[in-house]
Amino acid sequence: MVSHVAGLRSADRALRLRTLKTLKNEIIGSRSKKLQLLSLLQDVVELANKADGDREELVQSAATLGSFAVGTDDGVRAVVAQGAIATLLRALGAADDAVVEAAARSLKLIYRSPLAPRDPLLQAPALRTLVGLLASSKPHIAETAAAVLARCCATPDECAAVAAAGAVPALLAMLAAPRPSTQQAALEALAALVGGSADDAAAAQLGGGSEGGGGGRPGPQPAHLSQLLEALTAGSTPAGDKQHPPAGAVQLQAPLLAQLLALPRQSPSPATRFRIAVVVAGLLRAAAAQAKAGQQQQTRQQEQQQQQQQQQQQQQPATLRQLREASRTVLPGLVKLLQQTATAAADASGAAAPAANGAAAPAAKPAARQAAADAPWLGGGGGSGSESVPGVLADLMGEDDELIRAALDADAVKLLCSCLASAPAPPPAAAAGDAPPSEAQKPAAARRAASEAASRRLRAGALRALGALCLRHDDARSAVVAAKAVQHIAAALSDPDDSTRAAAALCVRGLSNSARSLRVCVVDSGLAAPLVRLLGDDSPEVQASAASAICNLVLDFRSIRQAVLQAGALRLLVPLAGSMAPELRAAAVRALTNLTIKCEDAATRQALLRELSWGAMRALLADPEPAVATESAALLQNLFAAGSVGIAELFAWSGGDLLPLLEERLDPSAAAGGAAGPRGLEATLYAVANLCSGSEEHKAAVMGSNVPALLLHQLRAPAPPGAAAGAGAEGACGGGAAAGAPAGRRGGAAAGDAAGAAATAAQPTASQLRVPAVWAVINLLWYDSAAHPNAPPSPVAARARALKELGLEAALRALAGDECQDLRERVQTALEQLA
Repeated sequence: MVSHVAGLRSADRALRLRTLKTLKNEIIGSRSKKLQLLSLLQDVVELANKADGDREELVQSAATLGSFAVGTDDGVRAVVAQGAIATLLRALGAADDAVVEAAARSLKLIYRSPLAPRDPLLQAPALRTLVGLLASSKPHIAETAAAVLARCCATPDECAAVAAAGAVPALLAMLAAPRPSTQQAALEALAALVGGSADDAAAAQLGGGSEGGGGGRPGPQPAHLSQLLEALTAGSTPAGDKQHPPAGAVQLQAPLLAQLLALPRQSPSPATRFRIAVVVAGLLRAAAAQAKAGQQQQTRQQEQQQQQQQQQQQQQPATLRQLREASRTVLPGLVKLLQQTATAAADASGAAAPAANGAAAPAAKPAARQAAADAPWLGGGGGSGSESVPGVLADLMGEDDELIRAALDADAVKLLCSCLASAPAPPPAAAAGDAPPSEAQKPAAARRAASEAASRRLRAGALRALGALCLRHDDARSAVVAAKAVQHIAAALSDPDDSTRAAAALCVRGLSNSARSLRVCVVDSGLAAPLVRLLGDDSPEVQASAASAICNLVLDFRSIRQAVLQAGALRLLVPLAGSMAPELRAAAVRALTNLTIKCEDAATRQALLRELSWGAMRALLADPEPAVATESAALLQNLFAAGSVGIAELFAWSGGDLLPLLEERLDPSAAAGGAAGPRGLEATLYAVANLCSGSEEHKAAVMGSNVPALLLHQLRAPAPPGAAAGAGAEGACGGGAAAGAPAGRRGGAAAGDAAGAAATAAQPTASQLRVPAVWAVINLLWYDSAAHPNAPPSPVAARARALKELGLEAALRALAGDECQDLRERVQTALEQLA
């Protein structure tokens, strides 16, 4: 030790250099030597900081700093404490490439440890320097800089900072390089960039942003994902445009996707396959969100007719099609990695993992174990690893039926259930009075925290993937029930991790799409109460996911609806309907709509009227978010489907404001019903039709208002923007009304999610919008012919005369030849009653 100290502090350059080399060689591979010689770190840092140090001395001192950090937490902590990271970052700006490479390699070694702080790397000067090194003419320097940047992408904010420094174009250029190791380094950094942004996507899925969920506006696309999508476009520019590429577009030698999909042929390692899957899944998710945002913008601006919009929906953007094709190529390899993940998790827990595609598990295990034991195949600051495979599978499948079917056929459900069953249980929450770990305990605490984070990713990812599968396929739901995974889903509803609780609620939502699994989930497993409790969760993501699940639970079975209501769902849903988050408002109103689908249940209706004020109802109907306004109109329609007693309660609830509200929503010159669109208008018209089936007092109130004139306008008016111009085939108008009651009332509206996003987005045709207006006329004129065989009662006759004078008879006759059978039949009934 004395000789080392003397050598490092000697004025003799040769002796200092010889001592540095000796020290570096002694500590390489020897943990005990490192710990013994840690006191020399300060001298090494001082040598590395010497402005007048020569090339060899700077190289050796920088390399020695990295050696101290390898393989020991104490070494990393000591290196950080001595300020070595700042020293190495300064060395990255040296004029000599050898010094730069040595400093970059040491940073790479230091940042293998989760104990190394990322903040120094994320400072603007450091990021600019690292990104600049990506364009180095020395491949080793560029590759090492890419590896360091990959450690800076653990969160969406960190990814945004790296991308803002200009990393994406440089990494794409590296990906197009002929050197395989350069391509792999670029892929590692790109996967970290895309994977680090996955939290926002998971929140969108779990919060109900897909598959009939919340329906709020998609958030802004991260800049680096937009840049990568632009690179896809640049790589697939039509031949006529290649001479004039868009300004700033990244020009590649080959399409980006082709480059990615070719990498496994050069390096078929699990790391390569997984990173490609991360990039493809992230880009597919971004492209789908971009397409959805564009469709919503077109709808809001009403720039095109419905027929043109349908054609655009059928013609997916080229980029999205390419990514879906790439996903089908990537999926089989990802399922193989899922098998490895399930095996590794089962080995860790002592359980047995299932084999994919019916293969014998004992034969498959050795290879899977070997692959899982390979060198870390997704290391780094992003915390990625085999535990991230289920989450990437969820992102890759998205809402694509073909991909979901392929994953289902590959036995993904069994593998995911195995991962879920084998994942370590979450640790108990720390008590408020627990002391923080001491300095000596910090390394063990950091390792424990990293292990717990990996378990959280495994649980949440498996649940998200199972939720995506169960939303679409009954086979998946049956497999989850058969695997006895419902108990693990139930336990996850109380997990301390927000994303895990939200994912568990997504699973319940998917399982509730079939009657058999719904009974197993709710009746046998008692999930109603814990699911309702999540409505009061601190996380909006969890609340939205729970509300979307409850929306499904209450549709078909009265016993389940009663269990949800008894657990206090109404009391918790009403405040959520006033949330600042549009997707949460929409999910809450959708759940309220389905809770009131059977408004003959007076207790439920009255409880809702007590919890929800009339002013809040008006605010929801006028909500600027189309999804919220539309669901609110459906809720109002359900409240009107309650007979005369229920309608009287609504008049009292509104304080006399009920008819003015309906007039506002039907008035074409008012903007009140604009956000809800044609579907909201249809629901309002059915609410009016139900109102017209009330008592004589209610009918008289309608006749004394402007509602009949507004109904006449609906019968005469052309299709509103966003509605189809015509019904098409006769069957296109079917299902708009149900004439189950003598008075022709339509039943309540259901906001189900089993039919998927297509049903949610369907808009009524012009004829379908006229059907409830005709029903309103029928209900105003209906009477019991058995009690009045000779002539209608005088109030009915008076209403018939008033409607004729208004011009309704002529308007109805004009519709008698409509191509929609349902409308023709209703018109015939109305004309008979008018006569």
